[in-house]
Amino acid sequence: MLFSSPDFFDGAKLPEAPEDVAERRSLFMVREGVPYEWMLRRGDTLRTVRVSPVLMTSCMLTLKDAAIAGLGIVALPGYVCKEELADGRLMRVLHEWTCGDAQLTALVPYGQNQLPSVRALLDFLVQEVPPVLAIDGVSTVG
Repeated sequence: MLFSSPDFFDGAKLPEAPEDVAERRSLFMVREGVPYEWMLRRGDTLRTVRVSPVLMTSCMLTLKDAAIAGLGIVALPGYVCKEELADGRLMRVLHEWTCGDAQLTALVPYGQNQLPSVRALLDFLVQEVPPVLAIDGVSTVG
């Protein structure tokens, strides 16, 4: 999801479309071989937004702190910013759009001899992880 400090816009018009985000300062998660762009999704609609980051790092906490300080818009997993959203230090930008996909995968041995403890762990994860990752009662996992 995209986030910024509420003060970042300081009375300026909030972005209404992905193209509007490209015109703003951005903070970017550095990953080798990944171009400086965000793939935004709303339902079946995909938009690629090329950004010119003012800060690039591989540390999510540094990016979050920079966004709180009003340095730009950042794309981070919702659960990373959950507390800051709740207390008003961060706000969602382009509410209807998400940025990228994430998956949580559990690898287990294949076959009929699955241990009851493994099944119990999987059942626990399916029940407990979505509420932890939810923002405003809406799950951030698919």
